[in-house]
Amino acid sequence: MWFTKNQSNTLSSNGDGAETFRPALLPELNWIKKPFVLTQNVSIHFKDQSLSLLTQAELTPQRITLVGLSHLGQRLFTISYDGHNIEQKHHLPEIPVDLNYIMRDFLWVYTPLAVLQKNVEAKGFVIREEQTAPQQVDKSSELSKQVVLRKRLIDFQHQQQIVISYRQRRPSQWDIQLNNPLRHYNIQITTVERQQL
Repeated sequence: MWFTKNQSNTLSSNGDGAETFRPALLPELNWIKKPFVLTQNVSIHFKDQSLSLLTQAELTPQRITLVGLSHLGQRLFTISYDGHNIEQKHHLPEIPVDLNYIMRDFLWVYTPLAVLQKNVEAKGFVIREEQTAPQQVDKSSELSKQVVLRKRLIDFQHQQQIVISYRQRRPSQWDIQLNNPLRHYNIQITTVERQQL
């Protein structure tokens, strides 16, 4: 997810290392029935580094477009995905984020479980979704007792789990935490607004 000038990721469709992006794990967009826009605060933590930004995502059955903005409104990057390919543009060349993984994580967070299972379970991952009762939640978690759902993406090849935790604040507003121990990063997403188009 995060890289510096002397760290690069191999963006390959057939590699199997922890540093390899696998576009085959991305789902199609047939689960989006009605177009909508999400505005979110996003915090990314990688080891001792942090990045905070705003994102605005437009989701339609044909395309997802995700724009990253600084908190002052400066455009940082644009990523779009049409169900098959990712297109990306860095508006600031020094932004230390691999945009492929931003789109992948966005899709893993929002794509329904059945669609993800169909797409990735034949490719070395198993996905489980679990309702979480308040007394079962780890009190050290930042999401505390309000976590109501967890999605686990289990990578048997690397013996790791990517865990996505969801806390609902309002009917259309969720706070989300994604923890990826394989790539050593954590993302926290707070939904500011959701609008139907």
